[in-house]
Amino acid sequence: MAKLTVSMEGAESIIQQLEKLADVKGTVKAGIMEGSENYADVMVYAPVQEFGGKIKVTDKMRGYLAYNYGIYLKKSTTHITIPSRPFMRTTFQKHWKEWVDILAHYLTAGVASETVLDLVGRRMEDDIVDTIMSNMPPPKSEATKLIQSMGESPGNTDRTLYESGQLAHSIHYEVMPE
Repeated sequence: MAKLTVSMEGAESIIQQLEKLADVKGTVKAGIMEGSENYADVMVYAPVQEFGGKIKVTDKMRGYLAYNYGIYLKKSTTHITIPSRPFMRTTFQKHWKEWVDILAHYLTAGVASETVLDLVGRRMEDDIVDTIMSNMPPPKSEATKLIQSMGESPGNTDRTLYESGQLAHSIHYEVMPE
């Protein structure tokens, strides 16, 4: 039977960092905070942006789109699909290791837990907003651009996830000390 030996240079340092992380007093969260301004409005569409969705096409909707925008949907069109633009999941996948590194660095340096969590929370908030502002694919549909350009929906007709700025401005962080 073969024997496998693994050695890691600097393992002691990593172990110390992990032990420091275990000593964190409190938690931090970032995103759309319940109770914040515009929470109810943003929570109507933010989950749809994150996960995608489908809107059932009704006869009333067909008439509205045709009359107001010259958009004629085929009778065979039963749903309009809103694509997923996962601003939260994408940010987490891209940055979680950086957030852990910040925690470990400052805790190892002896900075108080609440201060470190505040630093990480600010970074999380900034990273989520940066993702929202990044113009995530897929691009907006031509129908959406047309509706926005005709004044129904104020704001940017090209950038995804940023029309009025309401979503980006609703991202905050919160530190809950123990």
